[in-house]
Amino acid sequence: MKVVDVLLRDLGYYDALADYEIDLKTNPITLNFMVRTGPKYKLLKFNLSSNSLDNQLFNALSLDPARFNMIPETPATLENIKQGVRRLFEILGNNGYPYVKVLNEKITVDHDQKGIEVLLHMDPGKLVRFGETMIAPAEGIDQDFIKKRLKWKKGDVYSNLKVIQTIETLNNTQQYAFVKITRPNKQPDGSSLTMRVEAFPESTRTFAWKTGYDANNNFNVKLGWKGINLFDDGSLIKVFGGFGQYYNGLAFEHIVPDAFWTESYLTTRFDVKRTHTNSYSGMAAELSSILTTPIYDKLRADTGLSLKFSSVKPKSNLLNDHNAPIISVPLAIHYEQMDDLMMPRKGWDAHFEITPAMQVAPQRQFVQFKLRQSILRPLNDDHTLILKAWYKLYASPSAGKRVLPLDWQFFAGGMGTVRGYGYQHAGKRDANGKPIGGRSMFAMGAEINYFISNDLALQGFFDAGSNYQGRYPNFSNALLMGVGGGVNYMSPIGDVQMVVGLPVRRRDSDKRAQFYISLGQDF
Repeated sequence: MKVVDVLLRDLGYYDALADYEIDLKTNPITLNFMVRTGPKYKLLKFNLSSNSLDNQLFNALSLDPARFNMIPETPATLENIKQGVRRLFEILGNNGYPYVKVLNEKITVDHDQKGIEVLLHMDPGKLVRFGETMIAPAEGIDQDFIKKRLKWKKGDVYSNLKVIQTIETLNNTQQYAFVKITRPNKQPDGSSLTMRVEAFPESTRTFAWKTGYDANNNFNVKLGWKGINLFDDGSLIKVFGGFGQYYNGLAFEHIVPDAFWTESYLTTRFDVKRTHTNSYSGMAAELSSILTTPIYDKLRADTGLSLKFSSVKPKSNLLNDHNAPIISVPLAIHYEQMDDLMMPRKGWDAHFEITPAMQVAPQRQFVQFKLRQSILRPLNDDHTLILKAWYKLYASPSAGKRVLPLDWQFFAGGMGTVRGYGYQHAGKRDANGKPIGGRSMFAMGAEINYFISNDLALQGFFDAGSNYQGRYPNFSNALLMGVGGGVNYMSPIGDVQMVVGLPVRRRDSDKRAQFYISLGQDF
């Protein structure tokens, strides 16, 4: 019963009464628990104290505990208190006090006011600043390349956040397999911290592969090769190949870091592909050059130029052929705040893109925009149960009905939009069942992921969406919905994903279920 009492107190029930009885007359024996929770207690006061009376930041925090989410009258649960203390440590660690210690803690329960008072006596330590930065020498490490990406300067007030941002920035260069930044384990005698940066270079040549299969008998294979710093300039070269029922193609990509200024990337890409879907068949070649640059924190912007020539023949009599070059200027901003790049469990991202385009002959102009966002939220304390919600909104605000080329139109159905329906089939179709695409699309979904381990997760999902003939999603045809589940396993040879989706509003030509299986590495 002590375990039950502790659990109830952790949940804020300090008046709870728990008891049990054993019924020996039943077979097997029945054990009945009886719990009367009583009222949930509130936080009455959070007292923060220290022997460092001249610490202005600490004194300000003690006068305003709301800055670290300790607000009176909020539920007095153990998790709320832990989150507040973590936030307190975070504020101090980002403002020059990374060596803070808890000297004494006490919780006083007031049964008359149905609340608790928390006392936390701490030693924040001395204010410290960034000192010398030592970069560990290693083969393939350009120290100047790393120094340009440090988020601090010598003499700056120490911040854990700046250290994390530096690690993320170095990881984003794709030059390193692992980056480690350390400071002294103990508070130094002086106010200066010597920082040590260790970067472990990626293999200069990397090969990756991925294969997949779905219920429409679409078997596909993707191959990739990456070369890093082949010309001693920090640039990356990528070669991609894709082969399958719907797509065959080859692409070449060259990425130049610090193209115009630090952390700007110039990506030049050329690809040739043959597409054969239920909607159309076509050949296309595209050359593009995109400059990516930081704006603020994790906010980045893209701008560039693209030239695409395609020859497309539709499967439906309702659609027109397309055989002309198109020049476009893609412009985008995107933000990503995730706790892990490989298998995130908390955070959100957003992407907005607007692309003015012009068909050369006959001359036609149109504009497209794409907005997509996703959010990940843990549903329990140990972050093993994760909710993911997402949406995609695509539109062509200035494109007439016969202006937008078929391979620029939007389709819903399959992985990435509405699972449970065939590829491109979650939208309007002609009398023969051929998808006809649309000038706009809307899709949304929610997923519950349960992590059995760091490498294995079970998934359940709900998707809804469709594409529309209008310039904006007008919901003239109902959203098609799919439900299902699957498993995701990070194996030693790559990510294994198995998903089954069921259409909620199954039409005559829709299969009863859609299966999606993939194995390999994203490149």
